[in-house]
Amino acid sequence: MAGFHSDLYATIEKRLLDWLPYADTGGNVTNLAKDLLNRAQRELWQYRAWENLIKRQDLTLTAKAASLPADFGRVVSVFHDTDGDGMPDFYYFNRSSYAGNGYRIADVFVKATGHAWTITFWASPSSTPTLEYQAILEDFAGTGTEYSFFPGDLLMLTAQKIHGAEADMVGAEFGVNKQAWQESIRDYEQANQWVNINSEMNLVDAVGQTVEMETFDLFEGSGDVRNSFDNSYDNR
Repeated sequence: MAGFHSDLYATIEKRLLDWLPYADTGGNVTNLAKDLLNRAQRELWQYRAWENLIKRQDLTLTAKAASLPADFGRVVSVFHDTDGDGMPDFYYFNRSSYAGNGYRIADVFVKATGHAWTITFWASPSSTPTLEYQAILEDFAGTGTEYSFFPGDLLMLTAQKIHGAEADMVGAEFGVNKQAWQESIRDYEQANQWVNINSEMNLVDAVGQTVEMETFDLFEGSGDVRNSFDNSYDNR
């Protein structure tokens, strides 16, 4: 059943081909539509750490170091969960000045083989560390059944924006495309990014653990009976 999360690359490519001002053949780029849509996907991937692309993987350490997943894109957080409830109990930070919760990520790049990412902790973690990361999206191959992670309209508008800038497109058409892209990315964010999140401010310590504060009553001893409110910001 077709729907919001079921746009196919083949359909988006046809729409883009109808928009392109010349045929998608010839030149140094033999498939301009596919090239533009892959570049559009990369631009959108980089725009936000999209919630639906975030994964978790426990790290297997050897001498305080581990290789990162093949689909690793960028770090969201590193933590360990000592009680197995799925909630982080202790956070690690990139190049922290505190040896107990620091790590560094190295990219061993070789031109012939590409990137190879490793993480090395300053000190051996007391529990198995978990990497929370944004996974990369594979390029479209242009064959077979390929679903788009992003809505087709947003992907196409991004491709049009890229092509318009490179083709020195000016005037009303480029302005309309830019406005449409801004509205589309805004709507996509509002519908998909961190929906129904319990927004609350918490005081945390150096390792990211919530600091619990005692409750207090401003009217204590005054003879005026009031409820004691739970407040994380104790001013005593």
